[in-house]
Amino acid sequence: GSCHKNKNVLNDDSKSTIWDAIGKTNPDTFLWTGDAVYVKDATLSALQSEYQKTLTSSKIGYSKFLTQMAASPNNSSGGTHGTWDDHDFGGNDLGYETASKTERLDLYLKFLGFKEEEAEYR
Repeated sequence: GSCHKNKNVLNDDSKSTIWDAIGKTNPDTFLWTGDAVYVKDATLSALQSEYQKTLTSSKIGYSKFLTQMAASPNNSSGGTHGTWDDHDFGGNDLGYETASKTERLDLYLKFLGFKEEEAEYR
């Protein structure tokens, strides 16, 4: 998935989210391919807030999807993975020159569910 905007958008049935539709496919894994969030400003606090909103808002539905993925028997070697893009740094066309790059990477990896002690964390 990519280019995810945290809008409280429901599908045509007005009851389900895009994450419900993805969950119905029973994926073995999910891959973020960039721009998991969009922020209005490039501050670390705005970026952290948007990741938290995505992870916790029941109206967005991603938290329900993550719970489903974790409980799935298909998920023994799957999980949620990703590569980050400009908006995952905190804004349009941001990249290697961005201040606080390490902290921004930490926010993204935590968003993906990695724990700091895991070898794959960096």
